[in-house]
Amino acid sequence: MKNPVDIGRPLHSAITTGFFIPFIVVIVTLLDLRVMKYANFFLVLFFAPALFSQVPEQKDSVFADHLDSALMKMPDRSYRAKMFAGFLVGEKNERKARYYYELLKRDYADFPSTKKALDIYDLLTNSPMKVGKRIPSFEIPLLGGKGTVSDTSMLGRYYLLHFWATWMGCSVAEIPDLHKAYEKYAGKKGFQIISISFDSTAACVAPLYEKGWKLEDKWKMSWLHAFAPGVFKANGEFKSDLGVYESGIAKKFVILGIPRLYLIGPDGKILAEIADLFGDKLDERLGEYLGDSN
Repeated sequence: MKNPVDIGRPLHSAITTGFFIPFIVVIVTLLDLRVMKYANFFLVLFFAPALFSQVPEQKDSVFADHLDSALMKMPDRSYRAKMFAGFLVGEKNERKARYYYELLKRDYADFPSTKKALDIYDLLTNSPMKVGKRIPSFEIPLLGGKGTVSDTSMLGRYYLLHFWATWMGCSVAEIPDLHKAYEKYAGKKGFQIISISFDSTAACVAPLYEKGWKLEDKWKMSWLHAFAPGVFKANGEFKSDLGVYESGIAKKFVILGIPRLYLIGPDGKILAEIADLFGDKLDERLGEYLGDSN
């Protein structure tokens, strides 16, 4: 069986570099929208916002405008509502997000998907998890019997707050970058990583920090770990379509999807977030604050 890191990393790289964007646009533009089935709309609805959100400079390009124009020609209003709702939630460009927000309120207010998207947009707009803001107060039990960790116990130190799950491919793909960061900066100016898992049980995470992927020490996640309960039912299914947001921890930090990374400074304020901490950018940001140890 292949190492999950080896499987997830190429997909993560392709998504974050925008490799699939032209294909998404071609699918929407060239297929006959009148006979397009649910599966096609499901694909574009859930993948297009995520893809565009990783490359905001391309979201304002002709691709995005062409996609919007094509969607406006769709004969079914419910499909259009779902599509634009998805775009609103995934949009990182404030001007474009506001356009989708007003469009949904004006033309599609009668659809449940619109209400959910507008609620999520309002949550994100008022989220405390933004650069320059102080991290919400928290105290979380650590796995492995290591006590608890809190916002106050981490004052005076730099740390990464990492929200993830073993079932999410993009989360798995981040592991090598986190390993590199931890090996290079651990202890430097108090640097630490706190990984909070949204798995079905804490037992899903234990093998990773105890023995590593495939029981290989080189993948041992030796930093701090915690578990966020409340996402899954006993049978392993999501409790609701809110996904990880069903967890109390997720609501506190307004985590609507994973993976999510935040760099916190010694004063407890957020220094960097999400897209600015993926891939090579992680080492760049840490180097700015912690100094290059080489």
